[in-house]
Amino acid sequence: MIFTRKIDKEEKEGKSNITFYQNQLSHVSSQKLVVLQGHHYLHWTKYREMSKDVNDFIDISINSSTKK
Repeated sequence: MIFTRKIDKEEKEGKSNITFYQNQLSHVSSQKLVVLQGHHYLHWTKYREMSKDVNDFIDISINSSTKK
């Protein structure tokens, strides 16, 4: 699970921070990329949303692993 902010500036070849993280997560079985609006310190300003996303991700991961 990775949290990032949306950066409107695209680098050359249409790559962005979002495409970079999508590529990083592509080889992980349980994955989630969460894009939030905000500045650099998302963990200070978006902690409630991040906490909910983490808890939901853990619940889903646990439930899917127990069904196997």
